[in-house]
Amino acid sequence: IPDPELPIYLPQAVPRGEIRTRSYFSEITQTWREATIYTPPQYSSSDRSFPVLYLQHGAGENQTSWSNQGRVGVIMDNLLADKKCKSMIIVMENGYAYAPGAKTDEDGRMVNSFETLLIKETIPMVEAHYRVKADRKHRAIAGLSMGGGQALRIGLGNLDTFSYLGCFSGAARDAGSLIKDSKSVNKALELFWIACGTEDFVYERSQTLVEELETANVHHETYWHPGTHEWQSWRLQISLFAPQLF
Repeated sequence: IPDPELPIYLPQAVPRGEIRTRSYFSEITQTWREATIYTPPQYSSSDRSFPVLYLQHGAGENQTSWSNQGRVGVIMDNLLADKKCKSMIIVMENGYAYAPGAKTDEDGRMVNSFETLLIKETIPMVEAHYRVKADRKHRAIAGLSMGGGQALRIGLGNLDTFSYLGCFSGAARDAGSLIKDSKSVNKALELFWIACGTEDFVYERSQTLVEELETANVHHETYWHPGTHEWQSWRLQISLFAPQLF
């Protein structure tokens, strides 16, 4: 049902980018995987290189969720047409990656190798097949809910790889333990952005994350807004996060 208060995700008569599917074989999972990739309207008509946002979905979803339910391609097309953000490629991966014979954690769940897969396989695959600016200053990572927790762990654990970090309605437990040196974090990240709806069930957890960052003296920005744990919140959040990148 269209929301007159948030028209950013509704198609307009503007230049349109493309949503592509890229298949590749993962040595880590020993399976063929698919990444969903948004390329901006200018991609096919120029030979320039573009920065990249790695954007993750929530629990129970997959690499198509941001494009199908989130309408991120439409949102980006509208932002670009209004000259509100830079052109970029968006890579959406499946956040579940299990190696053959994967061990279980203390809760009995299979150990997810997604972080290793993203750093060692997805990023090299993207940089081998797309015209991207292959340096940390032109890479961002963000996600919603489970993907927000993944973005936190991967972004803070790989400061030599990313310069922008976004967490949408997703606070990792004990996030403070991910920060080894606040000076390094502040130097590496151009933007550390946390957003959540005030009626979201993870709102208190998001506030706890912010308190941990403040205690650790880590620079960050927050955006609280009316909303719950659902796509209207995340559509809004990506429409505000993307214009701050690159």
